[in-house]
Amino acid sequence: MSATGNDSIWIGAQSAGFLTGASRQACYRLADSGEVTIRHTENNRLEFCAQDLAQRLGLNLTVEAGELLALADTGGAAAMREFGLFLLAEGRETTAFTWLLQAAEKKDVDAMDWISICFLEGLGTTPDLAQALRWLGEAATAGHAVAQAKIEALQTSS
Repeated sequence: MSATGNDSIWIGAQSAGFLTGASRQACYRLADSGEVTIRHTENNRLEFCAQDLAQRLGLNLTVEAGELLALADTGGAAAMREFGLFLLAEGRETTAFTWLLQAAEKKDVDAMDWISICFLEGLGTTPDLAQALRWLGEAATAGHAVAQAKIEALQTSS
């Protein structure tokens, strides 16, 4: 692969693993084999070309999604959530779940609500009613209006 130029999006090993659903070591092996372009930054961080990884996965990484991925790689919870939703729309439920869970664990209330849906419906994970209710409750407690309405609806229907 040869992704070079200023339009390439570079992500760290953890994000590469989240994107591919593989371990960091598996991503390193892809780099060692030349299947994915890598670079070393000034501070010795190894980065992977996101477009190479996406192409390998058959994922259409739009410019907007690539920008979200780059922001998610820096730890931005909102970008993690939005990139997770992009993946969900692309039918990549397991990978989407990983990104949404990361955002939810960073206290992104919209991601908490989405993770509750994932656990309830088995999107990218095994259905788990207890986890669905846990995340729904966390989102509601954090002030998420839709989650609060869902909790109210559950209470009035019992």
